[in-house]
Amino acid sequence: MCKPILGQVTLSCNSASTFFWSGPANFVSTLQNPTISNSTVSANGIYSVVVSDMNGCISATSTIVVVNPLPVVVTNNNSPLCNGQSLTITATGGTGYSWNCLENGYSSNSQSIIIPNSIVANSGHYTVTVTLNSCTSTATTLVTINSFPLPVVSSNSPVCYGDALKLFSSGGATYSWHCSNGFSSTSPQPIINVATNAASGNYYVTVTDV
Repeated sequence: MCKPILGQVTLSCNSASTFFWSGPANFVSTLQNPTISNSTVSANGIYSVVVSDMNGCISATSTIVVVNPLPVVVTNNNSPLCNGQSLTITATGGTGYSWNCLENGYSSNSQSIIIPNSIVANSGHYTVTVTLNSCTSTATTLVTINSFPLPVVSSNSPVCYGDALKLFSSGGATYSWHCSNGFSSTSPQPIINVATNAASGNYYVTVTDV
């Protein structure tokens, strides 16, 4: 038989007057149909019963009990990710897998999940039920897909020769400015104190959020 590691094993015997059961882990019972609650793999083995009827006749028999352990489930995912990146969720520990996510309604019977172009809506708690030898265990992994930052960029251009050229950006945690004229800065609001003709050009900023 297969019982969860915290399940119950039930032994049974035909009618008689007296019963004496014995088995692994010093198990003994005088019940006709004894039970082993919260059974573990230590309950595996041969259980013998000696019975006697009203005439004093004695007989003995035995049965084999198999208690399979619950699957040991390991889950993993490659988040946090940014919107559009490939999401991979994996699980190990069994021969059958059933995934679901209550937040977004996702479900799958694959061992591994791959979503090539993930979106923020793919975020959530993914729970997998893993089956091994008809016994099941569950585990959950949290997936986080972040949206891209929405930077705001401006400057005080046009400015006159010799004036201060001021660049402005917001919407992130770190900033990386560059321009084909060689300019670079990691300040959200860099300033070129004395602008010359060489300061003209297209200024680009890469904004990264937390």
